[in-house]
Amino acid sequence: MSAEHLLVDGYNVINAWPELRELGNLEHARARLIELLASYRAFRGIEVIVVFDSPATVPQPPQDIDGVTVVYATAPYQADHVIEALAHRLSEVEGLTVTVASSDSLERRLVFGLGCRRLSAAELIREVQGILSTINRRYGREQPPARAASMAERLSESVREALRQISLDQEI
Repeated sequence: MSAEHLLVDGYNVINAWPELRELGNLEHARARLIELLASYRAFRGIEVIVVFDSPATVPQPPQDIDGVTVVYATAPYQADHVIEALAHRLSEVEGLTVTVASSDSLERRLVFGLGCRRLSAAELIREVQGILSTINRRYGREQPPARAASMAERLSESVREALRQISLDQEI
């Protein structure tokens, strides 16, 4: 377990991040945020948990997506409640630093009372962008575009060719 955990209020950050808001599709914005946080997590060597509100009433198990733990808060709970409960539980672990990224003022006050560090959504955005710039300079890689890539764009040329051959060989 990493000595540092970052808890992210997912929709709060999406709504504060112009690149993600402009995607115009919450599913794409969530996927892009998770992708950006995965790069941030890998570079910093910390644990990242992002929490999203969900209309579902049946609890879903947390998902691991590229090393980022994704949690969907189920009704009647909201993401804020889940983040506060996680912050409370994690803040009791000796030697663990917990940071909560949210611009929600009540949530920020509550987690501060638990001894957690706080980042506003804007501060997290600047940190992530700074890390991505460092990664680009250091490794010469550019981040993928903000729009979601189609399935065909994600496949290698050899796989696309194999799929074309399969579709040509099938009679309709």
